Amino acid sequence: MEKERLQRRPVKLRMHIKAGLLFLTTVVSLAVPVFAADSVTVSCYTEAVYLGDVGDVVDVTTAARLCNVTYADCSGRCIGCFHDFHSDTDICLDNQGRKVLKQ
Repeated sequence: MEKERLQRRPVKLRMHIKAGLLFLTTVVSLAVPVFAADSVTVSCYTEAVYLGDVGDVVDVTTAARLCNVTYADCSGRCIGCFHDFHSDTDICLDNQGRKVLKQ
């Protein structure tokens, strides 16, 4: 009986190790996309008046919506601008995610 119990112990240990590795792999695979995404700081403007910034924006198409939610002075009319390092230009977007000129 004692011999059987000792023989089963390595099997249980291997199962626990495999479960732990599976858990660790899952956690890492879920966390990596969050930290790998590039984020930008969005500057908020309404009628050419700078109101402030919203930091760590990952989806730039929501830039103006984030500004409108963050600053009450926007009253739904803010545009969100960010610097595109690939083209070395400033890009501004309206609430629908369309490119607009900074007024």
